[in-house]
Formats: sequence, structure tokens, C-alpha cells
Amino acid sequence: MKTSILVRSFQVAVVLSTLVGAAPAVHADTIGYDPIVEWCNDSVSILDQAEQQAKMVYSMGRTKDAKNILLGALQHASSVAPGFGRGRGPITMRAIQRVTQIATLVDRSISNDLLGDRTSAVFMFRGYNFIRDVAQNLDVPYYVPYTYGRRGGDFDVGAFEEAFVQIAADQLDMVVDSLVLGGGQRGTVPLGTPRAVLKAMEVAAAASAYDLRNSLWAANFACEIQQLSGLSAKLASFNAGNRSLYRSEPEAFYATTAEAKYLVGMISNGLGCAGYSSQYDQNNSYDPNNGYDPNSGYDPYGNGNNNNNGGYNPRRRN
Repeated sequence: MKTSILVRSFQVAVVLSTLVGAAPAVHADTIGYDPIVEWCNDSVSILDQAEQQAKMVYSMGRTKDAKNILLGALQHASSVAPGFGRGRGPITMRAIQRVTQIATLVDRSISNDLLGDRTSAVFMFRGYNFIRDVAQNLDVPYYVPYTYGRRGGDFDVGAFEEAFVQIAADQLDMVVDSLVLGGGQRGTVPLGTPRAVLKAMEVAAAASAYDLRNSLWAANFACEIQQLSGLSAKLASFNAGNRSLYRSEPEAFYATTAEAKYLVGMISNGLGCAGYSSQYDQNNSYDPNNGYDPNSGYDPYGNGNNNNNGGYNPRRRN
């Protein structure tokens, strides 16, 4: 199997990145179906190589080098993307940019350099898995062929939207799974510091809401979209210094982490507004006087209250 120019350039760039901090940009030609699929595959190959090198370096206690290798690979993969044109591009690119943004925020949120390097690296190891999932399970089989007209009439809209919605849930779960430790006698605790987790969840919740808003099934997930946006807004306000809702970082951490876990489960299970009896509150319970009324008209399950879509539930097929 031949090695592409993009991957070979990375093999040199990743070494340079450990010395000078950033990988040099290499710009590919535009555009078309095959170059974009090749870019997705090459990006995964770049990340695979960087991950192997970073794990070896991390095991030797060189955490800053491991972090720089992982971050440099993300920056390099982003810089070598083709010009996609008309505002379109693979979702893998979006995933790379978001993982890069969150990893940088996590690192900057921790004043202790060693702790920041370790926490950022642990997050990126998890983030690399997320990017691989997007490329292999969404972009290559669905998004790229559909966008550039190579699937014709056999394109399965339902399968694509189901995969797309799961990615929206996975990017919030990526933060919770990598930066929140739970269970056992210690309860739920942050990896690194609460501040780092809160910054990461702020960005991830907003990204998940954005993606669900752009799904064909957005109406079904209207309640999750609203709550994800609200969670991100609460965290943005707290992270900016507002203590009217939460008095301390630990209090904000416990409340918002529980809410984020709840939302990941709701989205992954495809329940949508039909799964809400009312709005989730900070005690992981329902407040019947403050929330969405599932009997107000829209009923994705077709239980006699359909004013919109005749009971179509996109996440459950007959």
C-alpha cells in the first residue's frame, strides 16, 4: 500500500513539531470526491501514527512532548485539507477543529504545567477515537458520497441521520468520558481540575446543539437542542465569573456533569421530546411545573397528539 504525499509530509512534520511546536502547512489541490475521501483516510493515518508515538513518549514520562505530538498532528491534519468549496467539507474537519479547540482550552485552564499536559493528552487520546469514528462511520460511507453526488438513489437518509445524531451525542460524551471519573467510593470527580472540565463541556454542549440543529431530525430533538444550548450558556456565564447560579467550581461541576450525562443518554437512545415529562433539573429529577409538555402537540411516537409528522420516530424503525 503506497504512502500518500500528505502522510509522508506528516512523518517529517511530526518530528519538527516536537522541536518547534507546530507542523508546517502543506496545501493539497481542490476538490472532488476522491481527494476528499483520500484526505479523510490520510487524516486518520496521520492521527494513528501520532497516537502511537505519543503513547510511547507518554509512557516514558515526557508528557509535554506527548501533548505536543498529539496537538501538532491535529493542527497538521487541519492545515493540509483541500479547498472544499461552497462552504462544504467533510465532518471530519469539523471534528478535528473541535478536538483541537477543547484540548487547547483544557491545557490553558490548568495552571500546573505538568497536570495541564497530562490532562490535555488524556483528552486527546479520547478525541482521536472520536475523529476516527466520524471519518470511518460517517464521512466516507455517507456524507462525502452524498454531498458530491456519487450515491444516487441508493443513499439511505435514515442511516446517515442516525449516524449523524450519534456523533452529536458522542462529542459531548467524549468530554465526560475522558475528563470525568465516576463510580466507586470516590464518587464523581474531575480529571485535572473542575475548571478544565467546565470549559470543555461549554464548547462540547454548544457543538452538539449546533449539529442536532442541522439534522433532518431536529424537530424530534428540539428539547435536547434547547437544553444543550442552555447548558452551554450556563457554563459560559459561570466560566466568565458569574456565581449567581453556582457558588463554586465543584458545585458547577457536579450539577452540569450530571446534566451532560443525562443528555448523552437521551440523544443516544433517540427519545427526543417524547422522552421528556418535563425539564431536567439540577437534582437529576423532573420539575413538572417547569418544562416541556409532550402532550402539547408534537408526538414523535404517534400516540394521538401529532400535529407535525404523523408519528414518525426517526430513531426507531419498524
